[in-house]
Amino acid sequence: MLRSILTKVKRPIESKHKTEVIYSIPCECGKVYIGETGEALTERLAEHRRAVRRMDNNNSLAVHVQRTTHSITWDKAEVIEQENNKIRRKIKEVLRIQNTDQCLNMDQGMQI
Repeated sequence: MLRSILTKVKRPIESKHKTEVIYSIPCECGKVYIGETGEALTERLAEHRRAVRRMDNNNSLAVHVQRTTHSITWDKAEVIEQENNKIRRKIKEVLRIQNTDQCLNMDQGMQI
């Protein structure tokens, strides 16, 4: 009883606010973008949205939208995994990209 009074229970962090994550962003066509970031996913999503609006040719999502006129389903973006170690996070990103059938990434991520 005393322990429950003295111990504060932290509210879990909503997954889109977590940092150091591997994430996916789906398109309405069923293809998916896989990425990794050290920042909060909400921040990275905002960067991707800006790139799509600007039709940035260096951004896989923007290129896909430009070529197909599909819509990205931003609200279905999600954290796949959290990984604090940057090298392991990048390796896991590459493995996810390589093992995703309908991946729309332009590259395969970091070379391993």
